[in-house]
Amino acid sequence: MKLKELIDGIENLICINPSTLERYYEHSISLITQSFKCLKQTNEQNDNGLMFIMPTLNEINGTEIILDHSTINILLNSSLSALVVNDCLLINLLELAIFPVFKVLKIITTTNIIFGQLCNRYYNYPRRLIHQMIGVTGTNGKTTTTHMIEKVLLDAKLTVGLIGTLGYRYHSDENNINDYINTDYTTPNAWLLQTILNDMTNKYHIENIVIEVSSHSLILDRIYGCNFTVGILTNFTQDHLNFHQTMENYLQSKLLLFSKYLSKSSSSIAIINHDDPSYEYFINICSKNTKIYTYGLLKKNQNSFL
Repeated sequence: MKLKELIDGIENLICINPSTLERYYEHSISLITQSFKCLKQTNEQNDNGLMFIMPTLNEINGTEIILDHSTINILLNSSLSALVVNDCLLINLLELAIFPVFKVLKIITTTNIIFGQLCNRYYNYPRRLIHQMIGVTGTNGKTTTTHMIEKVLLDAKLTVGLIGTLGYRYHSDENNINDYINTDYTTPNAWLLQTILNDMTNKYHIENIVIEVSSHSLILDRIYGCNFTVGILTNFTQDHLNFHQTMENYLQSKLLLFSKYLSKSSSSIAIINHDDPSYEYFINICSKNTKIYTYGLLKKNQNSFL
């Protein structure tokens, strides 16, 4: 996709110097990334089809990213077609070095959301071809639950794609991939996720997708554009505090699946573990249009008793 086609009309994306950016409009973008490792690799290959979205949060510890001279040198030596930054990083960038500003696009929202928007546009919004998208979140049990759902859908003779901790695989009328393809993440980053969804829908005509949705992916907006039909909570216990810092932050990240990424239509469904002490937070955050089902081992007014 050409750079102009990719960025044209994207809200909250501003060219610092539109007249000089035009010289790059016809560049074919082959990769959109937030990975410095990937940026280094493309520099070595002298690939100018790269758009780099500057991350704002460290994916390991959740701290804010501050540009240093080492990072600036990587950017200065890059052959990328465009760099996307927010206001704070733009100021930081211009203070540390003379950078080719004509390549810079400034945003007035989070870089993670723009990353998701651009990846969705690049692949022409694969979510539109998916009949049912099921997201499973929780501290434990995501992998087991997604595989149980995959089995149920396969028994119903439906085409299914599975994405999670073990990797991804798919089952269609023409193709069955039983071995997992590794992604290194429970929930892949926006570029890889949309690449997978594009392959599953356009190449293999998969209509039902089941995804493990991690707290990292929710807070970092990796699943932007997914619009889940069904959201499921397995449980909520202490974990990932090196990233979220507090249990409250961790809880708020999990709630995003139901408040932000679950469809607001009357066909949306939330399935909540009634035995979990946090279940009321999840029930109360859902849209009034969402059908809510609960389950558990203890008989406390849940819809399903196991």
